Amino acid sequence: MTGNGVINQLKSGEMPKIAANSSHTILLIDSCAFTRACIKQMLAIKTQEFVVDDHEIPPKKLPVEADLILFNAQYLTDDFEMVAQLELIRNYGETLPLVVMSTVDDSAIVREAFARFNLKGYIPLSYGMAVMVAALRLVMAGGTFVPNSVLDICSTVSESRTEKTILSDVLNLTSREREVLSLICEGKPNKIIAFTLNISEQTVKVHVKNMMKKLNLTNRTQLAVLQSIPTGATL
Repeated sequence: MTGNGVINQLKSGEMPKIAANSSHTILLIDSCAFTRACIKQMLAIKTQEFVVDDHEIPPKKLPVEADLILFNAQYLTDDFEMVAQLELIRNYGETLPLVVMSTVDDSAIVREAFARFNLKGYIPLSYGMAVMVAALRLVMAGGTFVPNSVLDICSTVSESRTEKTILSDVLNLTSREREVLSLICEGKPNKIIAFTLNISEQTVKVHVKNMMKKLNLTNRTQLAVLQSIPTGATL
């Protein structure tokens, strides 16, 4: 997965650095005024690297000075309003890295969020402020912050099947399935995949189900791991 090398540096204490005289604007979106104030204050205490522009809901127009979007998804459920906000953010912020923070640290849910919203970072709130600062630095430097719970699952999948076996299975997919897989690995949601390929969302779901069966995967989000496997072929 993108940014794993920098993640390993984080684990060994070699945190990415931003020049002391530079500042980056974080667009913080959080429906709770209290947590917005706490995050803003704690970031100011921990570092002078970030300027925080906080909002209760996504602004109608993306501030031109924003460098990163930090969204508090809280429980990260399928709540219609929260999903709509994330989709809005993704629509107007394709060029900006999107980082989600949440109380949820379930690997399947986190991986689904990465694939569905093309995240550049996911910070479980149990990690604390020091890790949040390190994760934001990492993303600002062009990396991707992935929680340990997801990295552990990725390692398990990689160790259980060889790259040669996976490549063989991928090449046995139909051309349409490979097109869908390629878009999933780019983090595109089913709705965008359907629009891009001019097919229905239901057809996309059928392709996903078939691919999981052919590739011996247990859930849709595991498909996104394939982006880190050098296939030597264009999907």
